Amino acid sequence: MSRIVRNVAALLFPVCLVFGFYVILHGHLTPGGGFQGGAVVATGAALLLVAGLFPRGAEGHGYHLCEALGLCLFLFLALGGLAHASGSFFHNWLANHGGFFGRPVAPLGGNPGDLRTSGTIAWMNIAVGIEVLGGITVILFAMRRAVHEAESGGGAPAGTPPPRGNPPRDPPSARTRPPCRRIPRRRTRPGRSFRLMLRQLLANAPLAGAVFILLIGLWMILRERNLVRIVMGLGLVESAVNLFMVAIGYRFGAGAPIYTGHLERAPSMVLPTVQALTLTSIVIGLATTAMLLSFAMTLHRRTGSLDVEDMRRLKR
Repeated sequence: MSRIVRNVAALLFPVCLVFGFYVILHGHLTPGGGFQGGAVVATGAALLLVAGLFPRGAEGHGYHLCEALGLCLFLFLALGGLAHASGSFFHNWLANHGGFFGRPVAPLGGNPGDLRTSGTIAWMNIAVGIEVLGGITVILFAMRRAVHEAESGGGAPAGTPPPRGNPPRDPPSARTRPPCRRIPRRRTRPGRSFRLMLRQLLANAPLAGAVFILLIGLWMILRERNLVRIVMGLGLVESAVNLFMVAIGYRFGAGAPIYTGHLERAPSMVLPTVQALTLTSIVIGLATTAMLLSFAMTLHRRTGSLDVEDMRRLKR
């Protein structure tokens, strides 16, 4: 790997680390949380893996312990509510009990803009972030180990023939559909249906834009043979899905789903669920794009080409 890539990855890793922990700690105040923040930190680990800053013999055994630690912490916080006076599962038993995240406030838990009033919510986000960081990093180490085995000749045997033919189809049914009665269509004035369609299209411009971007991305995936362009098509499909989800949760004249004093001026909030899902999709899409581009770099290094047809050589 070139020195430029290694230096850029080393500079971006602290940024991913700080931003990921910020998203984790502020998950109860903003659209974020443990899963999104853990995925951001794991993206920084993926940058180090792609740049070759991890030792070649490193297996990532410490991240197995990290994954187990996050799971145990989450179960402890969830079961701790059963020992509380309320006796309920997932009860916020640390709220108003002091400590860093248990500042006494009224009403109970999650006050606007106050980071230290979350109780068990922030600790659960931390546990989920540790779990996601450990799980994704373990998967990345396993993928790197598989790539190294393929480069050293430990892949599939050369004489393995690819599967041929199509599975047998069921015979067509002998039954025939009954004839349908034709319903006469109402005649409309010329141009009226076009104006109605145009009006509906303008009213749903974000959804129409999402469909248009989705079609472009699918066209690039199906027609292109260059692996980098296929990754670009996948990025367009991801952007179309994100635009579709944000358009669904949008409300005209509503405020942002952030609990601050400015919320009293807005009559309602936009739907925060789709915004959290969109943030998760962006983070996972970034990690997936980095992984696919690393595959493209491996293909180009082995075959000198980015054509997907040349990927068969990696199996030999």
